[in-house]
Amino acid sequence: MEKDITLLLIGAGISIVSSFLTLYINRLLDRIGKLRIFYKIVCLPGGEEGGFYVDNDADMPTFTVPISFEFQNTSNSPRIIRNLNIYLYNDNVFVSKMVQAEQVINTKTSRNNPPIIKEYNFGADHGMYSFLVSPHSISAYNCLFTLSIPYSKINEYTFNHLRLTYNNEKDHKKELFLFNFNGNWKDALLPYEFDWSSPKYWRE
Repeated sequence: MEKDITLLLIGAGISIVSSFLTLYINRLLDRIGKLRIFYKIVCLPGGEEGGFYVDNDADMPTFTVPISFEFQNTSNSPRIIRNLNIYLYNDNVFVSKMVQAEQVINTKTSRNNPPIIKEYNFGADHGMYSFLVSPHSISAYNCLFTLSIPYSKINEYTFNHLRLTYNNEKDHKKELFLFNFNGNWKDALLPYEFDWSSPKYWRE
């Protein structure tokens, strides 16, 4: 009798361990695959290139980065990109984070016609810069990042390259190198790109 109970307990234990191992292996298999990010610099809604320009009303230089993203998920699990943003760096010194623009409104007027108002939305739903990427899918989004500073602080905000940052589904912060740029807050444009690029994860 005791022998039968012992065998029964051993069998139950093996079954439980086997179930946990199967679940663990399935989760590992679901994670196989990568989340890859592709980007290209595009034009502003009005057709202008990004880069530096001066707001005549505020008398402040503004840096704009109009950019399109494609998020490619080749795994069996949904992936999260939360709080996507661009950080400005001068070598390894953090300078500033940019502002995630939600919407741009363009108004065109003519003499004999009523003004034409067009709204351009950026990011995900409701202007969020957090994205859910479904398994085995590619998602595309248009984003716009801006930063305006007073002339008196130009020297404090000089930068030489841009990094892309986000938090993943485990809330781990990721940082990727985008591109070098002479951030001296003088007239300079970000030329429109026809080809997609893939940023590399930053390592000191």
